[in-house]
Amino acid sequence: MSSKKEGLAAWYAKQADKKPKTRAYAWLQFLAVTDQISAELSEGHSLKLIHRYLTDLGKINFHYDTFLRYQKRYQAQHSKTNTLPVQQQAPAPINNIQPEKKKTFNYNPIPDISKLV
Repeated sequence: MSSKKEGLAAWYAKQADKKPKTRAYAWLQFLAVTDQISAELSEGHSLKLIHRYLTDLGKINFHYDTFLRYQKRYQAQHSKTNTLPVQQQAPAPINNIQPEKKKTFNYNPIPDISKLV
């Protein structure tokens, strides 16, 4: 049993020297491959297939759920930066707009014979 304890102690000492992986590290991994993800999506590949491919290459090492969450966050950030805010869009010219007459219904029990077919 002492050899197992020594093995575990040695393993634990090695692990203490390593930096733990954090969420920020996973986000950085995702950002590093965003161009490749965009290219694969434009070719028509699914996110599941892209995740599997990048995981097999060793470029990312986080779960598919995290990959989807990061993809959604990345798309949301870029959709905000690529569109113009409402205030910066050109307003419609006001002087060309004519107010529409409200259509009302007036019942006339005696029909106008000239308007009949």
